[in-house]
Amino acid sequence: MRRLDRKGFFFIATLSLMLALVWLSNVPSANAQGANHVFKGKVILDGRPAPDGTRVIAYIDGVRVRSERTNGGRFEFELRQGSSMAGKTVEFRGRTVDGRELRFPQNARLLFSGVTTIDLELRGSSSFPGTDPEESHVFQGPVVIDGRPVPDETRVWANINQVRVSGTRTRAGRFRLNVRQPVSNAGMKVEIWVRGEDRVSFRVPQTWPWQPGGFTDVKIQFGGDAPDASTRLEQERARLEQERILQEGQQALEKQRLEAERGLQQDQARLERERLKQERVRQEEQARLDQERIKREQGLFQQEQKRQSELDQARFEQEQVRIKREQLLAEQQQKVEQERMDRLRQQEERDFKAEQERLRREVELNLQRQKFELEQRTRQGLGLPPLPPEQFPPGDGKAIAPGEIEDKGPRRGFFTNTTVGGLGTANNLMDPTMLAVLGIVLTLGATMLQMIRGN
Repeated sequence: MRRLDRKGFFFIATLSLMLALVWLSNVPSANAQGANHVFKGKVILDGRPAPDGTRVIAYIDGVRVRSERTNGGRFEFELRQGSSMAGKTVEFRGRTVDGRELRFPQNARLLFSGVTTIDLELRGSSSFPGTDPEESHVFQGPVVIDGRPVPDETRVWANINQVRVSGTRTRAGRFRLNVRQPVSNAGMKVEIWVRGEDRVSFRVPQTWPWQPGGFTDVKIQFGGDAPDASTRLEQERARLEQERILQEGQQALEKQRLEAERGLQQDQARLERERLKQERVRQEEQARLDQERIKREQGLFQQEQKRQSELDQARFEQEQVRIKREQLLAEQQQKVEQERMDRLRQQEERDFKAEQERLRREVELNLQRQKFELEQRTRQGLGLPPLPPEQFPPGDGKAIAPGEIEDKGPRRGFFTNTTVGGLGTANNLMDPTMLAVLGIVLTLGATMLQMIRGN
């Protein structure tokens, strides 16, 4: 409800101000000095500070109002306009030292007073050869009020379309106004204003067209023999009084607006504090919920870790039991295999010894038989009777028949053919000594074979 009251009051005050402006519009305006606004800032062309001497020109409603040259890439000037010009848009143009025109995209709003910092920047595409050159036209002449020349330093200025375009001060009762405008503004009406000693502003009733170049002599006279001077003075005093009332109303309205804005800012600050408080409570609640969730997740994680650890421990113990069982089984198998190998080795050793014994007996028997046959052949060669059969060494028990002993021809047999005959090399191999050597070699080979098989 409080904010609605302020808005309603602000609306009523604004409506009252608009009605006052409409009423005051019927009073002749003296364009009293009201807006003194300073503009300053950097001037940047193609990314670099503008060269010294580059002009920065201010325009209001297409009328040139002020020009200043840059120094060190910066500009600064003050715009003095009537109070009716407050709120107007100020456009900025320029001109380089080589005569190229500049159109800056930046603009600003004219205020009653204050300082505005604005950086003017553009690229080369916004610079083009000058097509609307500027020229100056000089207005000059005496200024007389109540039949006397005005004192020195009396302010005189010129307006075009209610925009102040030039100003000066009198010297020896005379003024000289240099009004510089683009050539395209030729024909625009120029008004001349004078501010008296009592700070009352007078507008010269006559207007003059602005023309490029040249001089215009103007005689300014108020009071004394000037027609309707008293009427104009009364109107000017009434206007000043109304303007004072209007300014007081504007100040009161501005004060109320500021109070309304301050109240609105306080309400916004209070709402922002409440919002921050609610946000803090929400964050605290969210933090508490997050902590509880984290604790639950940590508990579940710890339980899962514990369960997993128990499962891992159980698997590890089962694996240990399995490994021990496999080790025991492997040891038993190894033991059984070792016993089997021992039995096989013992059996092979027994078989080897039996085979050795058999071969030894067979070799001895063969040697005895060879010896007996050698003796029989010797006795046969000497013509002695053969040995009786009962004297034969153990063998197959067969006696040598007399026909066989008597036989001198070559024979083939294991223990026969002792003399060299038709068999040649075969008879030499059947020699008893050679047979004995062969038997020993065979015995050694069989022994080596058995040892290799055992290993």
